[in-house]
Amino acid sequence: MIVWMDDALFAGSHRDLDRLALLRNAARRRHTLIVSTSPAAPWSARTAPSFDTWAAAWPDGLRSELKLIRERLSIVSVTTLTRGAKRVLVCDRDPGPEHVGCRLSLEDAVRALSLPLHVLIEHQIHDAAFLRRILPPLWRARFSEWERRGELRYEHGGGLGSSI
Repeated sequence: MIVWMDDALFAGSHRDLDRLALLRNAARRRHTLIVSTSPAAPWSARTAPSFDTWAAAWPDGLRSELKLIRERLSIVSVTTLTRGAKRVLVCDRDPGPEHVGCRLSLEDAVRALSLPLHVLIEHQIHDAAFLRRILPPLWRARFSEWERRGELRYEHGGGLGSSI
């Protein structure tokens, strides 16, 4: 997912904990997060003066972590581009009708980016085992790790119950 975060959120009255949580959750879930003054600005013209001021005010240790997180979040994966990932706009203002995407408040975005990926399956026990079995070894290891960390959950989406 590509998340655009309005630079104005770093100058407003929002809690620093929410700002940090959004950055951390986006990094943990491997999303692309762009902080800038406009979602339409070309990549080379993106500026984030409020973010830069906010990040510079932190102690050295946290400031260097914020720099690393921002660098990590600015990576746009090839898969994201080729599959046409939807953008989530995190802002307090209306970005305009030309900006297509889901618009969330900072608080809602923190919650959304912390949720695990839910895979809907018909039979909760057998379908999850089937998926694990047919995945290539690399993806099987990734899915297992995501399950252990609570980042991936299988949910019964209807159909056969687990009592059969």
